[in-house]
Amino acid sequence: MMKKATADILPECLIEKIVSYLSFKDAAKMSILSKTWLRSWLIHPNIEFKYPGGNSVVDTIMNRYRDEKIPIDKFELSYSYNPEVPQPIDKWLFIALENDSYPVLHLFKKAFSNPCQIR
Repeated sequence: MMKKATADILPECLIEKIVSYLSFKDAAKMSILSKTWLRSWLIHPNIEFKYPGGNSVVDTIMNRYRDEKIPIDKFELSYSYNPEVPQPIDKWLFIALENDSYPVLHLFKKAFSNPCQIR
């Protein structure tokens, strides 16, 4: 009988190491391979958020890192600033700096353009 090839033929510690070299986005894509790959993505040390808005996803991920005390090596946030939408960036930065981590922080802010204000 022929055995099926699975993504879990590697030891978990090696999968974690491999995932740590991937970008946050690529690691998320690899998380569909198996539960081991998913767990490795959930503790990825390099967090990259590139989004135009919407805090709930970032909040959920950052709260998990805080609650499980997952160390963060790099925290990168690219966002569009909109004064009408509160963004708890200070909370996310605090979480990135706690857990005995010393992450490299990268923040990129784009000015929010409201089409109603352009004349």
